[in-house]
Amino acid sequence: MTPDPLHGLPSDLRAVLLRGGLGRDSLLAAVRTGNAALERLTDPDQRAATSRVSRHALLAAWEAAPFNGELAQHARDMAETPDPARDAVLAEMAARRKPPQSLAYYQRLMARRDGGKVLGFLAGRLAEEPENSFWWDQAYSFGLFAAEPEWFEDHFYPRLPDSMASLAARVRGDSLLSRDRLEEAEAAYAGAGESVWVLSARAEARRRLGGRDEAADLLRQAVRFRPWQVHLPLRLYDLATGRDRETAPLDGDVAVLLYSYGKPDLLDATLSSLFASDLPDGARVVVLDNGSGGRTPEVLDSWRQCACGRIETVELPVNVGAAAARNWLSSLPSVQAAAYCCYLDDDVDLPPDWLARLGAAVRAHPEAYVWGCKVVEHGSPHVVQHADLHLMPEGDPAQPESEDFRVAGTHTEAPDLGQFGYIRPCLSVTGCCHLFRTAELLEGGPFSIHLSPSQYDDLERDLRLAARGRYAAYQGFLSVRHKKGSGKASLSSASEDAGARGNAVKLKAMHPLEEARQLMVEDADRLAADLAAKLREVTC
Repeated sequence: MTPDPLHGLPSDLRAVLLRGGLGRDSLLAAVRTGNAALERLTDPDQRAATSRVSRHALLAAWEAAPFNGELAQHARDMAETPDPARDAVLAEMAARRKPPQSLAYYQRLMARRDGGKVLGFLAGRLAEEPENSFWWDQAYSFGLFAAEPEWFEDHFYPRLPDSMASLAARVRGDSLLSRDRLEEAEAAYAGAGESVWVLSARAEARRRLGGRDEAADLLRQAVRFRPWQVHLPLRLYDLATGRDRETAPLDGDVAVLLYSYGKPDLLDATLSSLFASDLPDGARVVVLDNGSGGRTPEVLDSWRQCACGRIETVELPVNVGAAAARNWLSSLPSVQAAAYCCYLDDDVDLPPDWLARLGAAVRAHPEAYVWGCKVVEHGSPHVVQHADLHLMPEGDPAQPESEDFRVAGTHTEAPDLGQFGYIRPCLSVTGCCHLFRTAELLEGGPFSIHLSPSQYDDLERDLRLAARGRYAAYQGFLSVRHKKGSGKASLSSASEDAGARGNAVKLKAMHPLEEARQLMVEDADRLAADLAAKLREVTC
């Protein structure tokens, strides 16, 4: 295999794929970008490579949303090679699709984010319209994020005809794997065929069960089919080299920094998790109380008494916001004396080896200026809030001259069935848990108080440093469980929503479009070099 599986593709298509072709939306963006490129390309070899990837990306998009009848029809029409069994499923899925005349009530339920009511509504639709693939699609795409495996057993599988048996087996496997029921997931996948999606999921089940050689073989098969789906070779490399289980101590002492406002119980649980972890003897914990009042001072006083002098607290009379709190903490002499500092949110649950996992990321990317992790929903760890973050054009990526930009949301498109398990460079990592060399943090300048009280101050600082030629590194084998939703799910009022939207406008004023475009180019080049270097070391 060529060390560059994206060789011969136009730069805009390469950029879309390098960010990560995982879910339906990002894969369809690759299809649109490839098709738009075909209208301007003249070189026969480049046209052939682009056409091939676009067709395969369309099939991959259907695999990511296998009950979508409209997508099934497009995939059948554009398939590069015939496959009678697959094509029969695609044709039947398309024929069974009957969208309702109105979706207003369903859309209101979705907007309220009431998972129980949505699942109840979908169960009713499946019972009343058991042959309509439109509701199969909705049940799969929402249920896999929100439902226990038993929900599928009670409401989904009984509605599927025998002709959909392989897809039913796949959904059963996906649901079980997302809940870490690994042996049951493997048994389900045995009846799910040999699609790239299934090979990838089976590899993750085998890896978690300790079958590393078998997992690597499954990933090699998947990479041979789709080397451009970059999470596959990235995961293969980390599995083959042992990076997926690597830990390393930091080469210096660390200050762990938290700030909190009005969440005494969550703060107490976070500190319990922190002190129960493998925290080095020389580590210090510093907590800033952002004018909480209530029980928070009592919680901190209790921890000062039981933490044997390893915790320092700062109590402010008012809430100064996230950015100012971070800056205040980094100004403390005890923090500035530490070689490293790590900011944590006050509502997280840490695995025991969290800091050593970050140490492994430092060892893998010593030239990075910040190291971060995968952040997942506390009660549903297959739901990813943050992974490696990259910029993309706002709107359709097939229009490279877009007049705006945003953070790519690839990590929100699919449940985590192993796809986000890799270490690689990126433009930004989440501030929920991020590690710095203290001297470099201070040299890089403060978090912007223009983005107070919260939202985007960590991203803005990462972009500021990226504009100076630096980059972040993502450690996908560290999962930190977060007890608060992310993005819009974290907003509890109209004023918070307005504040977040206002900060998004400020962010884009601080980092103009031309700068963002340049950062996207540099990020894509860095990702391509990282991927090529890794493929040179593994045999596919």
